Amino acid sequence: MNWKFLLLPLGLLALPARAQQSKRNERLRYQLDSLDRAYRRYEQRTDAAFARAEADSLLQPVRLPNGNLVGYAGPAIGEVAPDSSDLRLVTAIIRRYGYPGKSLVGPRASQIAWQVLQRTGHTTRFLPQLRVAAAAGELPYPQYAQAVDLQLVQAGKSQRYGTQIMDCLLPNKTTGQVEVLRFLWPVADVPHVNDLRRRAGFTTTLAQEARLLGFSLAPMSLPEAVRLKQAAERGE
Repeated sequence: MNWKFLLLPLGLLALPARAQQSKRNERLRYQLDSLDRAYRRYEQRTDAAFARAEADSLLQPVRLPNGNLVGYAGPAIGEVAPDSSDLRLVTAIIRRYGYPGKSLVGPRASQIAWQVLQRTGHTTRFLPQLRVAAAAGELPYPQYAQAVDLQLVQAGKSQRYGTQIMDCLLPNKTTGQVEVLRFLWPVADVPHVNDLRRRAGFTTTLAQEARLLGFSLAPMSLPEAVRLKQAAERGE
């Protein structure tokens, strides 16, 4: 499945967050930058492993020498991503400082923290902190909106901003082949969703996103979307 996505009273949290992020913390910025560099090296090694496996599969049938790929440094396909250690660091930062926004760690490092939460599936866990950061301009509001939508989808409710698309792998009962069904998770207020997106800082309409990502805007009921999601999870 492809997920592209309570609100606490803002006044209770906004002032402490602003106070915490009034001064740049270079140590935290360095930690996040180091984390990002390590993850990029992991991606490079994984890409190289896949490239080597693909090259081997092409070379063997014609009995050519299997030389090493240029720049290949391992690992075997299936190396575990450093998600758990990355998440522990970001979690510790959030618990102490609130979400590390651009004032605290700079724009780039702030995005690294978001990327860790996103790839580990923990954006909704820190939704209150993301809301505070977005309201203070420390995090782009569309990223907070994605987390809001994701939480609604996970709860089986209609999304607000139209950021969540589902890719369901479903067996075709006629052909027996597995097919991909891509659809937009139902939106709560379709007539006004583009205005809501604009006010949240999105630069595209829902129709533009549909053309870009290849999904249909044909209306789907929430019960049907939930049924498809559950069927895909069960492999039916």
